[in-house]
Amino acid sequence: MVKVQLYGQALLDTKAQTAWRLGAWSGTTGWPETVGWHKSRLAFAGTLEEPQKVWESQTEDFTNFGVSHVLEASDAVTAGILSGQVNRIQWLVDDNDLIVGTSKAVRAVGKATDQDPFGPENVEQRPETNFGANGVSPIKVGSVLLYFGPYGTDMREMAYDFGANGRVSQSVSEVQSHLFRPGISGACFQQYPDSIIWAWDKQGSVVGFTYERQQQVYGMHRHDFGGPVECLADLTGSGSDEVWLIVRRTINGATRRYIEIMQRPFQDGTAEKAWHLDCAALYSGVPANRVTGLSHLEGEEVVLFADGTDYPATVEGGEVSLPNGQTAEDILIGLNVTAQAKTLPYPIAAQDGSALGRKMRVDSCQIAVQQTGSLRAGSEDGYLDELVYYRAGDPSGELAPLRSGVLNQCVETRWQDGGQLALEVSGGKPSTILAINFGRDVEP
Repeated sequence: MVKVQLYGQALLDTKAQTAWRLGAWSGTTGWPETVGWHKSRLAFAGTLEEPQKVWESQTEDFTNFGVSHVLEASDAVTAGILSGQVNRIQWLVDDNDLIVGTSKAVRAVGKATDQDPFGPENVEQRPETNFGANGVSPIKVGSVLLYFGPYGTDMREMAYDFGANGRVSQSVSEVQSHLFRPGISGACFQQYPDSIIWAWDKQGSVVGFTYERQQQVYGMHRHDFGGPVECLADLTGSGSDEVWLIVRRTINGATRRYIEIMQRPFQDGTAEKAWHLDCAALYSGVPANRVTGLSHLEGEEVVLFADGTDYPATVEGGEVSLPNGQTAEDILIGLNVTAQAKTLPYPIAAQDGSALGRKMRVDSCQIAVQQTGSLRAGSEDGYLDELVYYRAGDPSGELAPLRSGVLNQCVETRWQDGGQLALEVSGGKPSTILAINFGRDVEP
């Protein structure tokens, strides 16, 4: 017999109940910390009292976690993660099995036998890898799962391996491990136009990971938006995915948070339509000299990208003006972005041994570009040569046209640069690099 005493409230119905049980979730035993989907079921996992247990609802009945007197395949499923360790469940991912990420391992909940349907009498949990995960939701790209390690300082790729007859986890961030040192706080996946995983760390820095596994294209890149990024999200846009972000900026001495949208990479078009400034606003219309409505950039030094030409200015009273009474039809006003890249040290094998540690410099470069209006190359701490400029035959009195092809030029670098080439672009003009080659001079 169970005796119940109520305080401060009355029962709505005092009829006898024959079907009841003590719930697994409550204010004392805890509530699930993780939620996911699996085979048309709503799944919860990880309470205070049972951090390694998974609960799945009945099939297509997401609020029903009960079972029949005689078990049926559509009944709710409860499974415990038995690994010999108490590892808190961090996330759930729907696949052929329910992939369960814990702090010290990744395991799977699925069928015990393939012939029978998944249900409370046909459930099994098994290990996948002993490389654990943190609480950031993993990214699924095709059939591959990308997730972050238990401390958020590395990224791992988990994919099926025929030789191992199971999923194998390997690091994809070893070469760029310094980018993850502060610890990743969250991530999102932009599928189109390019496959890029965008992650932000605890300090508000953003790391992009270009990931095309079938083409064996992998590359990480750091992005500075002029303030800490607190969140990123991928949303469906017009013709491509859009990455939305919350940036915390200090404007005119005050802290503000802006919701901003990354523009898609520049493809074909005129330079005037490029968008390569941060926190920017666009004026487009009849020729104008002054642009108002810029209180969100009050007191900031900005760039006016007017009809394809850069002009520096400072926002005062929420407005800026072009110098010398000039006018333009398209004026983009925003914070300047300086994009920088540096090639890796070149491992030359000399006849008398390794070239490691020898002085080396770059004396020429060949860079394939597409629709590029500005690009500088040279020494990181020295002089950078402009590679895009007026040429014989270009229309006089007009902007230099966007270049596509190979830019071949001698550059000035120093012996102590180690044979590395620095590249830089700033302002509003587009720049797209397709390939890089350069000549080197090595000391004997």
